[in-house]
Amino acid sequence: MFITKVIEELLAWVEESGFNEKLTIEMLSEKSGYSRGHIQKAFKDETGMTFGSYVRGRKLTRAAFMLKATSLSISHIVKELKFQSYQSFGRAFRKQFRTSPMQYRKSKSWDVSSSIPLLFLDGIPEHRYVRLPKFFDESGDCVDAEIYHFHPAASALRLAAIGGMQKTEGGIINFFNFKASVKKENHVSIYLKTIYVSEDADISTVLASLADDAQGKKDMQLFAEFSFDGASDEAQKFTQSIYTKSFPINKVGMVDRFLIEIVTPKGDNRVEMKTYIPIVFPIKKREK
Repeated sequence: MFITKVIEELLAWVEESGFNEKLTIEMLSEKSGYSRGHIQKAFKDETGMTFGSYVRGRKLTRAAFMLKATSLSISHIVKELKFQSYQSFGRAFRKQFRTSPMQYRKSKSWDVSSSIPLLFLDGIPEHRYVRLPKFFDESGDCVDAEIYHFHPAASALRLAAIGGMQKTEGGIINFFNFKASVKKENHVSIYLKTIYVSEDADISTVLASLADDAQGKKDMQLFAEFSFDGASDEAQKFTQSIYTKSFPINKVGMVDRFLIEIVTPKGDNRVEMKTYIPIVFPIKKREK
């Protein structure tokens, strides 16, 4: 499966480019060492998409992220991602996401169902749907991060909280959210509230008490539940694949509320983690 490995490396190269240059099949050929026709066919066979369609879809997906996570102007996003013009970007965005860039930005939910998933060729996280209390909406600790160095799975605050589990043998509960920074237009504000749970405490009981203290158990929200059990340094990659692969493939959107992450140390640098992300099934309306 040597060619599969080559395609995986090319997919990583596409992401690392930041889409701030025009990626062509000629560049793909030069990068891989294969002829233009051979690598074009291999890419289509492995991913199910032409190289041009994949790059265009991922670039628009990146634009959608920037619209929701930053206050950058649409004209800045067009320039940054090297779209030909404001008008061509608007047409392409509307075709993929079935709404205009401005309407997408203003939406209260984050519809990722039309995003092109990150096609690294490993597995897709399994999930189930559950209903949980909405908990609190007040912000926790907050830091601003540059958009180009931020991913929901790789928040410095979140990783610091997981790294600080030596404070307890029981585990931690993270309440995590992010939105466009009001201070800097190319930054995202990351909010995190971390609760350390003692070894003799029952995490589910602690979680229930937090719901009682907040809005009560009758105020429920649909969540997607993901489970992980493995090496702690693999947890970040697992969480990232939820956003970049599972959500687009399963056609769901995220609600602007705190997600919940329960992490329990298992010894030998292993953790058990359950992630609950508030979701909505978007209603698709093709605009005229």
